[in-house]
Amino acid sequence: MAPARRPAGGCARLAWAILVVAVRGGGFVKFLVLGVDGLAFGSADDLPEAHWTYMDSWADALIARGPTMSVDGHHTGSVHVVELPTSAAAHRFAHEEPFAMAGWYSTISVSPVVPSMDGSMWDRPAAVPGQASCLVTASFLDQNRSAVDLASSVRQRLDALESGRWIFVGVTSDDTGNAVGFVAMADEDPSDTQRNALALLRSVGITDPTIRSQLWRRGGRPA
Repeated sequence: MAPARRPAGGCARLAWAILVVAVRGGGFVKFLVLGVDGLAFGSADDLPEAHWTYMDSWADALIARGPTMSVDGHHTGSVHVVELPTSAAAHRFAHEEPFAMAGWYSTISVSPVVPSMDGSMWDRPAAVPGQASCLVTASFLDQNRSAVDLASSVRQRLDALESGRWIFVGVTSDDTGNAVGFVAMADEDPSDTQRNALALLRSVGITDPTIRSQLWRRGGRPA
């Protein structure tokens, strides 16, 4: 288990959540957990505190976290990267989170992910004040490529490409281990991060991904 890392920042309201469950170690599995908000989202004032308390209990396992936001500054989601031993633990982490337990999400999905970076969000340099940060997700079909091999190729290309400051990068897979998607967080404007992510994917042979970027910031319980 990774050493304790106390998150910082805030996330008061989520409209959809991506929780990347990155499990490191021999025989461990990695997961991307996606929750999409429903009509009940934000209907109880006490749940943000319950969410922070729940995440505090996972502080030793967290690798990254933070809310996604709309261009007008509203919270639209949340990303968590957390270290866990099994698929069952990943599902439990996602479905026992207070927002999920309250029925605030309309859907929650769980899929494997292979990280292309080591370390945690707290190992990265702090964002420059006023600098936007971003989440990028991409999907692609019929690649017939191992997610492990593609994640290794992405890792090799990260330093070679001119880019901003990557915080987390990973390749998602289907149940057979084939690569089907990509996820990244970076301290850059969404348009710049999307352009850099697209260049990164093309450099490893992913020529026509469906890609999306949105504002994101490093998060956690407010100080």
